Amino acid sequence: KTQHTRVEAFPSTPNKDRNTSSTSLETYIQADTHTSTMANVPAAAKPCSSSSKSSAERAFDENHSSKQMDLYSRQIGTFGVETMRKLVNLNVLIVGLQGVGAETAKNLILAGPRRVTLCDNEAVRIQDLGTNFCLDPSLVGVSRARASMKMLAELNEYVSVDVLEGGVASVNAELLSQYGAVVVCKNIPLSVLRGWSDICHQHVDAAGKPAPILFLMALTRGVTAAIFADFGPSHRITDPDGEPLRVNVIESMHLNEDGQLIVEVVADQHGLDDDTPISLEEIEGATELNGLAGLTARRVFDPYGPPEEKNTRLNPKRFRVCFPPDCEVSAAQIGTYTRGGIVTPHKKATVLSFLPLGQSVVTPGSLNHPHPEKLLLHQRAPQLHFAYLALWEYQANHGGALPPLHDKQAAEECVKLATSILEEHRSKKNDDVVTVEEIDPRVIRQTVLYAQCELSGICAFLGGVVAQEIVKRFGKYTPVHQWLYLDYFELLSENGPLPMPDTGATRYFNQIAIFGEEFQKKLSEQKWFLVGCGALGCEFLKAFALMGVGCSKTGLIHVTDMDRIELSNLNRQFLFRHKDVGQPKSVAAAAAAKVMNPKLNALSDETRVGPDTEDHFNDQFWNSLTGVCNALDNVEARRYTDSRCVFFEKPLLESGTMGTKAHSEVVVPHMTASYSEQKDNAPKGGIPMCTLRNFPHLIEHCIEWALAKFSDYFVDPAKELNMMKTDRGPFFAGVTKLGGPDMQLEKMESILSMLQKVVKRNYDTCIEMAFDVFEKEFSKTIRDLVYFFPETHEVTDKESGITRPFWSGAKRFPQAATFDMNDELQLNFLFCAANLYATMMNVPVVRDIKVFAERLAALKPTPAEWKPPSRGPDLFEDKEAASAAAKKVEAKKVTMMDVMQCKMKLIRFDGFKELPEMQVADFEKDDDTNFHVDFLTACANLRAWNYRIKLATRHGVKMIAGKIIPAIATTTAMITGLVSLELYKLALNLKLESFCCANINLAIASFQMFEPSLPKKAVREYSNDDLDYVNPIPDGFTCWDRVVVDEGDLTVQEFVDKFPSLHHGVTPEILVPQGVDTDMGNKVLYSTLLPTKSLRELVERNKSRKITEVYEELFGPLPAQNYLILDGSWETADMSPAKIPLVKYVFRHD
Repeated sequence: KTQHTRVEAFPSTPNKDRNTSSTSLETYIQADTHTSTMANVPAAAKPCSSSSKSSAERAFDENHSSKQMDLYSRQIGTFGVETMRKLVNLNVLIVGLQGVGAETAKNLILAGPRRVTLCDNEAVRIQDLGTNFCLDPSLVGVSRARASMKMLAELNEYVSVDVLEGGVASVNAELLSQYGAVVVCKNIPLSVLRGWSDICHQHVDAAGKPAPILFLMALTRGVTAAIFADFGPSHRITDPDGEPLRVNVIESMHLNEDGQLIVEVVADQHGLDDDTPISLEEIEGATELNGLAGLTARRVFDPYGPPEEKNTRLNPKRFRVCFPPDCEVSAAQIGTYTRGGIVTPHKKATVLSFLPLGQSVVTPGSLNHPHPEKLLLHQRAPQLHFAYLALWEYQANHGGALPPLHDKQAAEECVKLATSILEEHRSKKNDDVVTVEEIDPRVIRQTVLYAQCELSGICAFLGGVVAQEIVKRFGKYTPVHQWLYLDYFELLSENGPLPMPDTGATRYFNQIAIFGEEFQKKLSEQKWFLVGCGALGCEFLKAFALMGVGCSKTGLIHVTDMDRIELSNLNRQFLFRHKDVGQPKSVAAAAAAKVMNPKLNALSDETRVGPDTEDHFNDQFWNSLTGVCNALDNVEARRYTDSRCVFFEKPLLESGTMGTKAHSEVVVPHMTASYSEQKDNAPKGGIPMCTLRNFPHLIEHCIEWALAKFSDYFVDPAKELNMMKTDRGPFFAGVTKLGGPDMQLEKMESILSMLQKVVKRNYDTCIEMAFDVFEKEFSKTIRDLVYFFPETHEVTDKESGITRPFWSGAKRFPQAATFDMNDELQLNFLFCAANLYATMMNVPVVRDIKVFAERLAALKPTPAEWKPPSRGPDLFEDKEAASAAAKKVEAKKVTMMDVMQCKMKLIRFDGFKELPEMQVADFEKDDDTNFHVDFLTACANLRAWNYRIKLATRHGVKMIAGKIIPAIATTTAMITGLVSLELYKLALNLKLESFCCANINLAIASFQMFEPSLPKKAVREYSNDDLDYVNPIPDGFTCWDRVVVDEGDLTVQEFVDKFPSLHHGVTPEILVPQGVDTDMGNKVLYSTLLPTKSLRELVERNKSRKITEVYEELFGPLPAQNYLILDGSWETADMSPAKIPLVKYVFRHD
């Protein structure tokens, strides 16, 4: 009998969306049928009728805002809408609700399947509270599934969570057939698992066709873990990596001397591999290629050097088009290429074959392990495989029970069982059967001695990986094939298990069984600084609570985050609920973590960590810490926190995610490189301004342009009008910096026009203003550009003399919009723009698009007659085109007199008293009531229509414009689990080789763990400034080293005299505070290199003065701390240039 609490997946609430582009305009206004701009929109971009959509399609419509789209927005950015629509119809059975089961259920429920059934009738024990975050002491004795259900069900209102009351005994073929995926996270005899696996592997649908049920197993035994995956006899993968397709714009196309079709792209690299399936579209001239099926790409290698050497090198811009054997068109038969065209790569579908568990335990194929040294040098994966086989055999011999904790006799029994199983495998004389040279007794013993235990970090890792495997059921991403093992034997004492205390079981029983009671006390007294409380931060707080870190009166978890909780956070920041929306993240998360462990001593903060808050996070604060855990989403903040950790010599736990990808790093003072030393933070190139203004060829260009227009119309004017009302001086000063008189006049005329309209302040005025923007941006500007550069315009290359069409390659010939009352794109743009103007001017908005359409029709806006432009287009990077356009400008010259006359009109404007405070549009991507994303979508798509670019979905615009980083709960949970295991190593003071960093991509089941990098050592190198080699003193010092001068409040001369005896005979040539340029002349504490007599006399006088006194005179008040960080130039005893570690001058003792 199955009892469950069900929540309807898609409540039938009224559609409150404003942007109803899927419904024809005839429902809003009665108008004659016209040919609208949508006629030229690619079919894939046109919205379909809502009546023909399923509930999942309606909930996950990329062109509309909805609660589900907002909730899952970051996840959809990773999975895609199609996978999401399939996932919400999936039923999953999870067997086992200790740590792994709870973590898997959490991540899966956040992802959003239809139904999750929990199966575990065993009673909650107090030690379960150390790994299952759903439990509290009052639930001891209740079945794990029932006890876990309440908190899990709260995670996602769109997921039905129920409990299988019959437990494991009720699992049979009929029950399993109700589910699309089954996950086993419980120690169950192998004979039972084999039976379940076979049922899932051989399952067929009602028509008798193969329909395997995904069977997953995730087990942890002590400091080891194993994952098994069976996706069925034939699993089709349609997208192996989930990476977005890279569309290339064609620059040119020609037949080479061998008759092969060669394509050159606009980008520096086409990024195509050999045999990549491609499709060609929008080609003019050689139109036979458009939509031709079966085409593939081959890379092109160009010859270089002497012909006889036959050297070739890859041409990254060119590729060869290969035609399929049965193609009716050949390269020789296509027409002459004129211009245009895009290249779209396609991903090859692949099929993976899986074996059921019963066969795979003997012939597993590949046994994977994330640590290459353990895998290759120690055969760790196959050794662990035999350890798990031995444990299953032990269970079979002992009534299904695992070996008792720390039982050495049971460990030796399992060593014998593993050896016997190995001999049995060898006797099969089958190359596919797994074997090893010999059983490693240490691996078997260390697995068996702690088999009863589980660690929260390993549980979190398994829960993240396995939940992501469930998503792969639908063909997106590459599954684990078929076994993945993990171990952390380095955590175990070389002397074997530590004695257990007589105090009985506690929530920390598992950790005490592995590390000992003193270690647990040490964890509870540690003080950690958690920077950030988003998805990573929530997981870390959970980990700290479960592990007992900072869970004492002397311990502390200090968590800071400036942000407030938003709806979209609830999909992956699992400590938050709907009631928390709008609350500070750090406060809500700390409160939720304290529920998991009331002894957690958590201090919430809402202060940003940065140079401007060093008075808050001062020296006393940093010195009090055990370590720092970063949970940040930007590199700048990470680098700052890293610099603080280096300065105060504190360990740093660092991690980050992007979609299915994650990394983790552990930074240990004096042992490893700092975070900043390991990163290349070079800024990425932006989109050229000329491309944005006049020649977009990708939808991303249109979205960036729309963002700029959002600022141009709804941000800058509001600020300027507010400025005009209070103080016009700064406004006029800013205008003079714009450029020539024509640009100054244009700016002032636009402000004057807006002032005149703002004084009226009614909604019809807002519509008129929106219409003016539409006419200017999508009609007049395009007509102007075509006027300067007609479709037949040609350009001649000065070097080669070759003439080619101007509108070719990345330049797409545009089409101007003609206002059409029946056009959906145009109506949506006007609707959003008018409401943004209304918001800016404090005019009540119109949220009903039907009412808006009626008011628009009543106004009967009429486009102004187009006239040749008075100045050329802004062609920043194309000077030749700008010169050609300038020749066609027919306009009177704007003079400064014209500018002054307009300025006087502004000064004399008598409506300033009536001018309201303008509301500046502060772009907010997650508020569906403010018209921001809807405006950007309409604006970007009208721009795309102008240039015949495929339209964007609302969700796509939101992701790009909002700079949203794709994020999912599975990746976050997985990587934080690994990071928390590194915290154990820090507390154990392990050696460098025991620490692990990780690079993981769940999409392709890539798991890579490796030793941290060593600190970068200073080396002797040539300096162009010194025209000599600079020697590091001492040789090979690192960022962790210091020169501490603690000799009291010294004069400048005393410092100079004492320094050589303190640091290897090095003397200062120049002394300045850190961050001050040494070339600042008289802004130095000391220098031997001053060029003028007066400066030399000044420095000479300062020698007898205290350094602190000179500092205050030159640089202002002394810092709050009792020291200065000094920089400068240095030389060795033999007068050679030197570089030394950071110099810390302590001038007083507090």
